Amino acid sequence: MNTIAEYLIYIRLAAIKVDIKITGWRLYTTALFLFLIGLMLENVFYLSTFIRFTTFITIAGILVLFGIWITIIFIQIKNDRYTPYRLSVIAKKTGQYAFPKKDTLINAFEIEQNKKTYSSQELEKVFIEQTTKKLSSINLSDLFPTYRIETWKKITLVSLSVTFLAIAFTWHHSVSSLYRWAHPKTEFLPPKPFKLIGKTRHLNVLGGDNVTVVFEAKGTSPDSVYIEFKPIAFQVGNDSIIVKTSYLSDDRKHYRLEFKDVFQNYRYRAFLPSTEFWQPWEEISSKYYSISVTDRPSIEDFLVTITPPSYTGLSAQTQKANQAEIQAIYGSTIDVQLQSNQQLTKAELVLDGEKKKMSIRNKMAHYSFTINMDREFSIHLTDKRGVTNRNPIPFHVQIISDISPEMTILRPPPIIELGDEQKIPVLMTIEDDFGFSNL
Repeated sequence: MNTIAEYLIYIRLAAIKVDIKITGWRLYTTALFLFLIGLMLENVFYLSTFIRFTTFITIAGILVLFGIWITIIFIQIKNDRYTPYRLSVIAKKTGQYAFPKKDTLINAFEIEQNKKTYSSQELEKVFIEQTTKKLSSINLSDLFPTYRIETWKKITLVSLSVTFLAIAFTWHHSVSSLYRWAHPKTEFLPPKPFKLIGKTRHLNVLGGDNVTVVFEAKGTSPDSVYIEFKPIAFQVGNDSIIVKTSYLSDDRKHYRLEFKDVFQNYRYRAFLPSTEFWQPWEEISSKYYSISVTDRPSIEDFLVTITPPSYTGLSAQTQKANQAEIQAIYGSTIDVQLQSNQQLTKAELVLDGEKKKMSIRNKMAHYSFTINMDREFSIHLTDKRGVTNRNPIPFHVQIISDISPEMTILRPPPIIELGDEQKIPVLMTIEDDFGFSNL
């Protein structure tokens, strides 16, 4: 006949099997749930390689820890040190369900293990035999009903059905997600609802000109996009990135934007950042294109020399380009000298609409003219590339009137009688801006 300890070991083994089955179904259901969540998250967000690889490492780490924990539990059970499966605990639980008195089995087990003694050994033997006989007739299915296992089977079946339905309705995306999960170290680009393509591409313009850039959206066109202009020689603190909004044109395909007064080289692109957290892409951007600016010839140094008429006795005056108003006395000579930033092939001084050819030498140009009225002139340069300067500054020459001399005759009076000497004394006063030299 088996001992009480042997029966309890057998019952403990049955309890472990039941718990393993329940735990297994729970883990299976949890795994299905996590699998479905991971699949749907990958469908929506296109997880990065870091997240996917870290997830696999985390799962592997959890499995290793779980295996170590199971091993430790197994050793403790074998040595009867794991409290839920200690024979004394099994005896108490079994006694509650299988014996009229719930402490019968635990008392018999303790007597058998010589942990408790009655007055008569014969009575102890009879008590142990009766308890053992009762244990041999126990139906373990009554002790461990299977309804909990069946419940978890049903839960797992429902979870499995939901998983299959979710995959079936999102088959194309789910298969792609599974493939991406199977390659955790490979970076996959998320699909984008549209693509931005530059139609104007790389542009060459003259300094100061306006530029119109055009982009096309292929796919679901948004109402507007941002267009960014970034100086090629970008310096933090000195340059700034220009971002403008361009709206969808009437043809529902193109975005046009005029960028005015371009004086330096730029890189430009169209882009649209993500506005919703569930969108798998952070930004949709076109390629970078360039705007190359050809410098126009410009005046680096400008000097106007004003030489008054010699009778005034005034010295020549000079004036820089930052003064567009030039004042000079009637008959003054205006001498214009300039230096350009480019080698010149032609320089013209347009005087009151009439073109005057300036003499040039390398980057230098010169021209002189005399003024006898208010005049206006501007300077037009052409370099060796055939490029002209932009928006020439108009200079205004204003005449300063030279007041006519005033003479007052004090003597003789209007009517005079000549004497024998036939002489007339004359006394007069003369006034003039610049004096007089002879009379």
